[in-house]
Amino acid sequence: MPCEEQKQLSLKKLEDQIELELEGKTILPEFRQWALDALNSRNDQEIEDRTKVYEMRHASMAEAQKELDSLTRMRYKELIDDEAFIKERDMLREKNRKVQNPAAGNGKPGRAMD
Repeated sequence: MPCEEQKQLSLKKLEDQIELELEGKTILPEFRQWALDALNSRNDQEIEDRTKVYEMRHASMAEAQKELDSLTRMRYKELIDDEAFIKERDMLREKNRKVQNPAAGNGKPGRAMD
């Protein structure tokens, strides 16, 4: 059963209370440096991870384009008929679309590339 004496606090008042509480507090220089080092390390790892994802997506897109070019070449050399061409072309386009926008293919929110 909730306490009847509780009062709602506006965001502004809460922020003011937190700011007042934090005034006069200091962080030890060693802890500050440790925290900054940890944040820098995490940031470096995120940059590395993002770069790898970008490179993999780029390679996948290049491969899909190469496959589409080969498919087109097969069609104009009449090695495949229109039906086979259209079916394969549409599959490759869909594959490329999913690589470009992975969130659209799985129903989960995706991260935009920075």
